[in-house]
Amino acid sequence: MTVPPRDPPAFTTTRITARGDPAEVARRHREYGAGLRGSPGFDLLVTVRVAGPQDTYATFVRWRRARDLLAGAHADGSADALRSLHALAAPDADPEPDQYLSVGRLPDRRHDDGGFLLLLHADLAGVPAEFEQSFGALVAGCARAPGFAGAELLRSTLRPYRYRGLVWWWDEQSCGRATDGERFREGSARLTGTERVDMERGRCVARVTAPMAR
Repeated sequence: MTVPPRDPPAFTTTRITARGDPAEVARRHREYGAGLRGSPGFDLLVTVRVAGPQDTYATFVRWRRARDLLAGAHADGSADALRSLHALAAPDADPEPDQYLSVGRLPDRRHDDGGFLLLLHADLAGVPAEFEQSFGALVAGCARAPGFAGAELLRSTLRPYRYRGLVWWWDEQSCGRATDGERFREGSARLTGTERVDMERGRCVARVTAPMAR
């Protein structure tokens, strides 16, 4: 995986179990992304509807640098817009906000047009550099599979031993064939120093990119 520059891309993340019409939830996230689109340094918003019995949505907002994230978070109306999204959550549901820095990316180009994602959640008990290397090896195996669209590994700024991995696929079938295979299972078993690893699949239901980002 390509190591990002000294001032790497930064992410905000939220996760909600929503109530109401899924189409309305997706529309509200697109509206939120449209409001961010003119902010300096905004790069991408993507919302994933996680596969499972509950209507769970994970949202990732990528900024070109950490200072862009901070400026966007303090812009007029930003807090109100974010609260309106959190209001979609079911009662007593925690939106689980966090902030991350990108620590690796494959390939080193825009890869986020894929319509399906594998989401990895890892809490470490070991050495971060060793985990990052083993995740890179896992992704290198994925890159040889048909339908692979790219990957990015994020490290939390609030909980330095927490990671999120985004593995993009063009479609659900490609993701399923690759991640159900023996090579992927072996690579997952070799993820180093993890205290907990969870993986989920999900479909992209909202995507907003910066002007002239392509």
